[in-house]
This record gives sequence, structure tokens and C-alpha cells, in this order.
Amino acid sequence: MERGGLMGMALHPQLLNGKPYVYLMYVYKYEGANKEGNGCAVNYGGCAFKGRVVRYTYNKQTQKLTDAIILCDSIPQSNDHNGSRLTLAPVAGKTYVFYSTGDMGAGQFGNAGQPNNAQNKNSYEGKILRFNTEPDKDAGAFDRWIPNDNPLNASRQSAVYSTGHRNPQGLAYAVVNGTGYLYESEHGPFSDDEINIISKGKNYGHPLVIGYADGNYNGLAAGITDHESLPGKWHTSYPLIVDEKANAAAMGNAYGNPLITLYPNSNAFLSRLFQNNGRGGWPSEAPSSLDVYTANAIPGWQNSLLVPTLKGNKLIRLKLNQKGDAITGDTIGYFKSKARYRDIALSPDGKKIYLATDSSATSSNPSRQNPGQINQAGAIIEYTYLGMSGEMDKKRK
Repeated sequence: MERGGLMGMALHPQLLNGKPYVYLMYVYKYEGANKEGNGCAVNYGGCAFKGRVVRYTYNKQTQKLTDAIILCDSIPQSNDHNGSRLTLAPVAGKTYVFYSTGDMGAGQFGNAGQPNNAQNKNSYEGKILRFNTEPDKDAGAFDRWIPNDNPLNASRQSAVYSTGHRNPQGLAYAVVNGTGYLYESEHGPFSDDEINIISKGKNYGHPLVIGYADGNYNGLAAGITDHESLPGKWHTSYPLIVDEKANAAAMGNAYGNPLITLYPNSNAFLSRLFQNNGRGGWPSEAPSSLDVYTANAIPGWQNSLLVPTLKGNKLIRLKLNQKGDAITGDTIGYFKSKARYRDIALSPDGKKIYLATDSSATSSNPSRQNPGQINQAGAIIEYTYLGMSGEMDKKRK
């Protein structure tokens, strides 16, 4: 979910019952194609692409997708931090298309000089976007795909549903004890991978608050480079975080703390890391996707968030409380392996878990970090629950 090509796919829940729609998101344009060199902006200003969300009609007889209709063709994309999770979920009984966009990696590595727009309400970068599944009666060809009650529609139609995201790669909707939630996972920088509940108009803080508003990034930033041509203490377009708590307070009621952060490293640890220009290891998971286990086939698993990880090389289970709005109990890991788990799917009966793995051991972002040789490269792995022993049968597809 990092770079160009087909970035996301979602099926209408009534695909075979009167709404034969398949929604795709893909990158279609490199904006630097006609520029000199590699087409990226000077002074680490980033490499800009454009993506579009398209609705296709599925023909059951021919098993083909036809009648492409563009919902939006102005979604910014990059060579880093695209987010790119597409899903359908209801709000107040009506189904919508949600798409997550990252902050384009603006502020780190080769994009360190690119302005970060996660807090810019006029930009689609670092946002959760919401579209209609079917056009309304607005006059504009693209406006008709934007819900008229989106939170930033005061001056013009905007697909923005929530703001302040870094690299949101997981989106999943579930009903827990009668209440529906849209859960989201996203990567933190050097700590504080986040699990959030996405709500209309909420601001999740990035890059002014990293994880909880607990002050562990005070005096630091969401990134650091050794590019001395870039201004600021940490040579990055990311703003200096003077006080996380003050930043959250300035956002007011719109600010949303995460349900949980993974590895919220201390200010002392992070300060030492920054003094070394971000070099060296740090504990984090890099959550790549998200699903919600609501079945009762596996004892104790009902109403748990399942989070595959890229760096952590495992599947994390987070048990929800009875209401579904908080995490209870420990963070539990499964299927530990030298594998970059990219995506997850569940069988309807809850007895099978499918995990997709990357075909490469190398991170696809500009850092080119290589976590080592991986097992089961480019595969779909099926795990089947075998009964009360708690064992899982593993098959490669």
C-alpha cells in the first residue's frame, strides 16, 4: 500500500443483490513525467502522483468489470506514505465509500522538504475521505459523489471526513453489541503506531501530536533528516512539536486520542534517537491492515481487532471491551514469522484467517530498509482453527 499501481479495491455489500458495484483506486498519473531528471521536486520536495477512485459495474454473466465511472481523480499520491485503504461502511444506515490517504511521506527521507498537509483542511493528504456509493443530484460531475453532509463542505464540496493522519493502511467496519464503528490503523514515525475509531470531523493529531497527547515528542518532530539545506532544528518540513498537550488542546473538541498506541517510546529514548539523526533501531510494528473478528468460532476472540504487521512480522489481536470503544487486556501476537504481513481476510464462519505477504523483504518507502530474508514471500497463507486445542492448520495458497 505504499507506491503506484492498483492501491485499493472494495465490493458493494449488495454486489449480487441489485448493487453490482466494485470500487477501485489506482494511480494514473506521474506529475513529474515531463520534468527534467527524475521529475521529483528539488531540495527533497517529493515526487507527486495523482490517483482516482472509480466505480465499475460487475457483469455476473461475463465476470467482467464494465462501465467505469470516476468518483474523484484528484487524490494526491507519492512514493511514500500513501495509506491507501478502500472500504465501504454505513453511517446512519447509508453506505459510503471511505478511502485513507497518507501524508505523502512529507517531512522524511527524500520527501523531507515537501510541506506536510495532514493538518491542512484544503488538502486531501493525511485524511480519511468519504464518497457516495451512488451519485446524488448535485450539478458537478465530481460533487455528486461527495456527501453533502461531509464536515468541510461550508465553502466547497470536500471529500475530507477526518484529518491528522500519517500513514493509515487499515480501515474496517464492524458492529459491536449494536453499535457500528469504523476502526483504523496507521504507522507512527519512531513509535506510537495508532489504532483509532474514525468519526466525522475528528482530528487525529499528526504531525502535531504523535500517538497519545502525552508529551513524549515534546521538543522533537515526526521526522528527522541530515539534509542541512532544510531549515529547522531537525531539518524537516515537519513542524517542531513544542508541547503535544498544548497542540491537542488547541484542536479543541475535534481532537481524538487513539484507542491504543503500540510502543509509545519515552521522550528520553526518542531524544537520544534524534541526537543520532534517527539512526538505530526502535520498537514498532508497522500495522499494514485491520479486520474485526466478530464470529464466535474461536473461543475468546469475539469482538477483537486483528492487525497484521510489516515490521513486527506477526498478527496482533486486540480485545475490545463490551461496548467496542476501548481495548481491554493484553496485546497478543500470533503467527510470528519472517514475513511482512500485508493484508488480512476472514471467512464468514470465523474458522479461517487469510494473510497476504509481501513479495519482497525490503520496505517500499524511500528508506529501502531491509528487515532480512522473509518466508512465504508473495503468498496467501490460510490458517484454519482446528478446535478446542487452539491449534491452527497452516496452508500456503
